[in-house]
Amino acid sequence: MTMRIATFNINGIRAAQRRGFEKWLRERDPDVVALQELRAPASAIPEACSVIII
Repeated sequence: MTMRIATFNINGIRAAQRRGFEKWLRERDPDVVALQELRAPASAIPEACSVIII
């Protein structure tokens, strides 16, 4: 079984969303996503970008 891991320094989740982060995530369909520099509290992350946040 292959596990796909994606990591992305997004430098702000809302700005990344405007730059096409959702499309990037859908196209790659990773099993695990590691995001750096969200720059937003969990409550401010756009619904379309929401995943399990640890």
